Amino acid sequence: MAIGINLVITGLIWSSWILLWHDNEIKLRAILTLILSLNIILIYAAIAQFVLLMKVKKPVIWAVGILGGLISLPPIALFLLSISPYSHSHSNLWLFSTFPWLSIDLNYPAIASILMAIIGQWSVLTLVTLQLTRKIRKLGTSNSQKLLT
Repeated sequence: MAIGINLVITGLIWSSWILLWHDNEIKLRAILTLILSLNIILIYAAIAQFVLLMKVKKPVIWAVGILGGLISLPPIALFLLSISPYSHSHSNLWLFSTFPWLSIDLNYPAIASILMAIIGQWSVLTLVTLQLTRKIRKLGTSNSQKLLT
């Protein structure tokens, strides 16, 4: 919850600054990039919380490793597969990486693919949040059962 509040504050500050710009094309590109970036941060935060609640040895190391992989492996894989963010054939895959601004080109009409990426990120965030909620309920139930017996 605290990460979400911080992201809302950051988003408000950045979006108000973006809205002061004069070029409308750059405004739209910046706002879409901001939305995609904030979504990916929320997804990573939920995954980190889920990993930290797992019953493994040294969950912090697991969380750092998993998040490090999620952050670095998609761009590396896209580069190794020679998928350029500037080509129009498969550049939409870059929208799901940590560098979404590389593939947002408003001269090429891809607003629909950007909106689909945002909806996809919200779907992933919903699924991860539901799993996190289940995990928290399960942990709360097991602790309550121990206290009652």
